[in-house]
Amino acid sequence: MGSPLPAKRAQNAALATQYTTAYYGDGQPLEGFTFEDPPVFAVVSGGPFRAFANEHPGQPPSAKVKSRALDATRASKLSTQMLVVTDPQLKTTLGIGVGEDAAAFSRAYPQAALTPIPALWEEPSCVAQSDTLWFFFDRCDHDPRARIIRIVVRDTK
Repeated sequence: MGSPLPAKRAQNAALATQYTTAYYGDGQPLEGFTFEDPPVFAVVSGGPFRAFANEHPGQPPSAKVKSRALDATRASKLSTQMLVVTDPQLKTTLGIGVGEDAAAFSRAYPQAALTPIPALWEEPSCVAQSDTLWFFFDRCDHDPRARIIRIVVRDTK
């Protein structure tokens, strides 16, 4: 986190097809790259989409915005802000991944409490945090069958 994408990724010919924009929360713009190996959405900061989205709320990026984002990425000017995991094949060092239930999660991370937060991607938004990992669950009712739907890796700074 906090570093540019590795040169192997930034210089890859497929980078243009991997550029991804989205909105979360109250319309906060996200931009980054969706990779298949490993399957993550690498959100970057410092790109042109935020300014574009503020002027054109809810709109997809223009070709100019995309081109500027690709140029900045290839020049190592954008920093990785977070990794968003929605694929069950990736696991934490304690063996927890997307699709695990709250009971398994609690056994692996007994100190991480499930807490409702304002909606980021969907309602309800329930999250448990452990250091740099944020685990999002499909519901907030403290049912041990609640499932992890997303894991976000963020810098603690």
